[in-house]
Amino acid sequence: MTPKEIAELQLKAWEKTIEVQEHFNDIGLRIRNLFVTLLAATIAVAGYGIKAVQGPSTSVPLNALILPYMPVITLLGLFICVAFWFLDRLWYHRLLRGAVAVGEDLEKRLAKSGIGDIGLTTRISHESRVDVFGLRFDATLRLDFFYGLFAFALVYFKENIESAPGNVYVVTSIVAALLIIVAVWLSTLRKPKQ
Repeated sequence: MTPKEIAELQLKAWEKTIEVQEHFNDIGLRIRNLFVTLLAATIAVAGYGIKAVQGPSTSVPLNALILPYMPVITLLGLFICVAFWFLDRLWYHRLLRGAVAVGEDLEKRLAKSGIGDIGLTTRISHESRVDVFGLRFDATLRLDFFYGLFAFALVYFKENIESAPGNVYVVTSIVAALLIIVAVWLSTLRKPKQ
């Protein structure tokens, strides 16, 4: 093969790699969308249950067991957090990172072959890193933070509902919602142009 033919094959491989990156990124977004939907449904069930049973400390009968209501809902929510984090972070995110590594390697090879300035993958990898309060947030850390903040909000919500009187339900819900908004906001931050 001539160097030109090799470069053309590398360019085709790079184009396919970009498609694979888009595919895994789309899967990650769909996973997070479904996660937020299920978690919102779980929180809605918790709210309905609190209202229906006239307080968070009431137990729920399940066959021969009598289970306290809020810990069951919290454990369900935490299970959803861990399951989706596992699927997203330890499965599809790793596949995306693998596709990114291949794309970066192909971009280096294409640059050596003299095929234009192709650096989309490398540039996105560089731009996706952001510093917040001196801590470098790359895509992996932001993903961990995203799920961790939801898990924290669930536990915080449960603990305050069980020990709080009256209107604290509303305050706790607002705090949990603000935590979720901050998590989403932090996950969208971009590194400032230098």
